[in-house]
Amino acid sequence: MKKVFITLEKFKSLKQEVKNLKLIDRKVIADKLSQYRDSVDLSEDSSYADVLLEQANLEEKIDEIEEVLENASIIKERKSGKVRLGSTVVLKGIGHSKKVIFKIVGPVDADPLNHAISNESPLGKALIGKKKDEIVQVSIPTGINKYKIIDIQ
Repeated sequence: MKKVFITLEKFKSLKQEVKNLKLIDRKVIADKLSQYRDSVDLSEDSSYADVLLEQANLEEKIDEIEEVLENASIIKERKSGKVRLGSTVVLKGIGHSKKVIFKIVGPVDADPLNHAISNESPLGKALIGKKKDEIVQVSIPTGINKYKIIDIQ
């Protein structure tokens, strides 16, 4: 797996999540399986199969998070004259006066509804390496959006 760019906050959050999955969720599922083994004919109980599937899904989720953590590269936020991972960018749409603010993050942290866009998204790719007052163009299904970079933080 390639490097996964991630904020320190998200890294800590994922570490806590995997810890909870291992300590709490695994125990809950193990307890359920133990109860089934002690009380019913397992060959005829679909609920037991459901718990086994739940266990498999949990282990898959743990593996996925651990892989992200193993390949994580923490985004260092520092002032730069260019847009980079960790930058907060103020944009003004050309053709309309609306200003938008986005933080450039890796795909794991991306949350467009909260103004965090991936460096791998079309807008993120267009912004990386650009400077204040530059114009960026982003192709969208209905045409091209143009933005002017107002500020980089």
